[in-house]
Formats: sequence, C-alpha cells, structure tokens
Amino acid sequence: MNSTVHTDGANAPARVAKVTLTALSYLLAAVFVYTSFTKFTGSAVSVRTFDDIGVGQWLRYVTAALELAGAIGLLIPKLTGLAAACLSALLFGAVLSQLFLVTQPSIATPAVLMVLTGLLAWFRRDRIVSVFTRPSRTDPAPGT
Repeated sequence: MNSTVHTDGANAPARVAKVTLTALSYLLAAVFVYTSFTKFTGSAVSVRTFDDIGVGQWLRYVTAALELAGAIGLLIPKLTGLAAACLSALLFGAVLSQLFLVTQPSIATPAVLMVLTGLLAWFRRDRIVSVFTRPSRTDPAPGT
C-alpha cells in the first residue's frame, strides 16, 4: 500500500493566484504598448483628447513614453508592483482630465485600467518594498 501523501492541492490557490497575476501583468503590458503606440503615432482620438486638455501635444508624447516604460516594467518581475502603481497614478490623472478637461469624456477605459493596475500593485506590493529596501548583511542570500 502506498502511504505517500500528496500535498499538491495545498499550494493550488497560491499557484492560481501567481498565474493570474502574471497573466494580468502581461495583458496590461500589451494594452499599454498599444495605447502608447496610438499616442506616439498621433491617432485622431489622442490628438483631439490632448488638444482638449489644452497644454499641448508634448503631453501626449510624455504620456506615451510613461505608458511604454510602465508596460516594460510590468514584464520585469521585480518591477511589476512599482510599474503598476505608477501606471495607476497616471491613469488617475487620465480619469480626472477626462472628467474635467475633455469635451467628450470617456472615463470607462482609464477607470477600468486604473482599477486593474491598482489591484496588481496591491497584490505585488511586496515587490514595491523590495525595490526600495537594501538587504541587510544578516539576510540569507537569494535562493538559500
């Protein structure tokens, strides 16, 4: 009789969470690569939106660069939480500008993306802390 105890089921929720968060970060990275591309190439919607904001098209390029940097950060495991937090803050600004500055507001997309990046930042908050903390000499080496 085989008396081996299988504990694979005990770690299943943690594996599902890890895979889900990784998939979410990849999906969001793809979305932000696309949105930065539309801003860099000057789609009619993005040009009109930034005209409505009234500070000039330079902000469109800055926003596109920040979105692209955030997308890259979402793909680097150590930076996922920080990139998500920064993108969430950027999207908060987008929601506010859509509400108060744009003549034809469309807050659904930035609001949903803000919530998703905010959730990702929350669940990866340990990685945010690890970016800003230095391991002490008494901490074991990684992988031990």
